[in-house]
Amino acid sequence: KLRFAEMMNSLTTGLAGGLGSNNTALTIKSSPPKSAAVARRLGVHIGCLTKRNEQHQWQRRYCALVPQTLLYYFDTDYSDNARGIIDLECYTDVEIVAKNTIRLSTPPDIPLRSFFFRADNEEQCAAWAAALTRERYFVVADERDAYQKLQSDFQKESSAVAEKVEKLREEIALKRGQVQAAELRQHDALQTLREQAVSLGLSADAAASLRDAKDAVREVAHRLHYHMRRASHLEGAIEAIREEHWVKRKKIVEKEEAVGDGDDDDDDDSQDKGDDNNNKG
Repeated sequence: KLRFAEMMNSLTTGLAGGLGSNNTALTIKSSPPKSAAVARRLGVHIGCLTKRNEQHQWQRRYCALVPQTLLYYFDTDYSDNARGIIDLECYTDVEIVAKNTIRLSTPPDIPLRSFFFRADNEEQCAAWAAALTRERYFVVADERDAYQKLQSDFQKESSAVAEKVEKLREEIALKRGQVQAAELRQHDALQTLREQAVSLGLSADAAASLRDAKDAVREVAHRLHYHMRRASHLEGAIEAIREEHWVKRKKIVEKEEAVGDGDDDDDDDSQDKGDDNNNKG
């Protein structure tokens, strides 16, 4: 990685010097021209910055951040050739070090020169710093892959949650149906108990005031117990009346039988007297 960084640094230095002097031009086959117009079209962030060179001199440059980890800078926005190209692969440290000034630097184990760019104002400085940090191709690719994975995981979780929600809805609907059926049965049972209470002597208004099945059951049980005791007393009274009636009937029958026997004796005496008279005659 260090060797690669050194090679890229040499390439960057050569581009910065050679392209500016028009002595040589580096062209990559099947690659678009490195003009400001093309860079502006391909860039994800473009605009003017003031760059500090190795002699610590500040020079106005038109910059275009192309999403290939390359930062192109030109003399103007209509330059045909780039003044320089910075490979940002190893320049992972992007920091605002002074007023509107951005420093691009490499980690300590990659000893490459740092680059300084100055924006016109704080807003542009913050925008460039954010773009240099986020808009690199490999960062975008990583973020895209992470987003796709997150989206896939979210879809799976959403599907699982949707299935659970649907199952819960079905269970809730089933429970609600069971509760409604139980409430209907309870209402019917309460109405039946009210009717039984009325049939056992409770007034209709009093029966309508029974709001709880337990109270209705208690009322019906109380009245049933009362009526059972009353029925038992009535049965005893009826049995006593029957017994008394039977005794009286028995006495009447005995009396009638006794009277009948007396009438038969009188008839016999009368018949004997008649027979005697007939004999005398």
